[in-house]
Amino acid sequence: MATHPFNAIEGICPATFIKPCCIFVAGFFNGVLMPVISGTLKDGAGQPIASCTIQLRALNTTCAVIRTSTARVGVNTGAYRIEAQPGRYEVVLAVDDYPPQKVGIIDVYADSLDGTLNDYLTVVSGDYLIPDTMKQFEQLTQRAEASARLAETSAQGLEQLRTDAQAARDAAVQAGKEATNQAQLAGESAFSASRSATDSGTSARQSAADAVTSEDSSKASALSAQAAAASEKKAATSEQNAGASERNAKSSEDAAAHAASVATEQAEIATNAAKTAAKDAVATAVPEAARQIKTEIADDVNRAEAAASSAEGYSVEVKQALEDAKVMVTLPGFGEPGSYVLGFVWSAQADADFLTTGTTDGNAISVIGGGGGPGGIEWAADYDHRPLTGRWRAMSESFGFGTGGAAFLLQRIK
Repeated sequence: MATHPFNAIEGICPATFIKPCCIFVAGFFNGVLMPVISGTLKDGAGQPIASCTIQLRALNTTCAVIRTSTARVGVNTGAYRIEAQPGRYEVVLAVDDYPPQKVGIIDVYADSLDGTLNDYLTVVSGDYLIPDTMKQFEQLTQRAEASARLAETSAQGLEQLRTDAQAARDAAVQAGKEATNQAQLAGESAFSASRSATDSGTSARQSAADAVTSEDSSKASALSAQAAAASEKKAATSEQNAGASERNAKSSEDAAAHAASVATEQAEIATNAAKTAAKDAVATAVPEAARQIKTEIADDVNRAEAAASSAEGYSVEVKQALEDAKVMVTLPGFGEPGSYVLGFVWSAQADADFLTTGTTDGNAISVIGGGGGPGGIEWAADYDHRPLTGRWRAMSESFGFGTGGAAFLLQRIK
């Protein structure tokens, strides 16, 4: 394989090859004699390089040349002469049958000394290198400063995120406490409503007993009427036996008949009064008990709602507890779907997927307090007793986990 003739040029330093522009081969620039670049191109063996073209490509635009323009000087016997215009040029050598090869960059000034192409190529000048180096250094400095500012901003943002996260945790803890307090208040309200319902039931039973007493009185009046009828029969017998006493017997008969009639009327009046009294007692006691329960629960709901509204950590759990408490004012009867309880679900008895589906059997629930049942309550007197039947669904998040399970607001679904 043929070796490129420039690979053997020892006088030209390949490390300094740069780019050129347009050169006008003219002897004067603004009336000043231009520097002359002349010499003989030789290879490494010192032999002239024939059929070579020297190309000078302008790298910048000056008052004499235009950037990217090219000047060519043919060299037949290796000798060359160039009267160069001031500027910066990329030097390219082209030999017939070989591709052009860049050999370096030269800087030509109006006061440059005459010299060979090798002289210009081997001159080390920092005039063009320093600005580029300084520019790169300035760019690196600016990037470093920008990175420092960005890091500082990121640090401040991270600190703010930490502060916000701590505040969110504190708010969540406070909301949990408020929800627990509201749940306790709801349980106490439910228990108070249960006691009120029990007292109302006692009053209703007393009214029924009074009605029974009135009915007994009416029976006594009926017995009096029967006694009067017996007296009437005796009077008739006396009339038969004593004709002389007929007038008196007649009077006694009339009196007895009148007494019997009055006694019968009194018995009917007493019976009707007893029935009316019993109906009135029941009709009065039951609505009054229901009204009292609704009033007490509504008052508790209003107080809880006012307290929750004024609390800074008003949470979704508290709102849900209030809504559930409002529903308790009109709850279904005992054992009916829709009854509510505030209960403790035992993990050992609950369905395996309770925490996922939220449903379990009633025998896994210890009731703390709730709605539905007699007087609007389904509840047990002792904590460990589990009287519930059917299926139940958790209607809230856990109010707190304890030993063996957790507390929930539950609703009967079956």
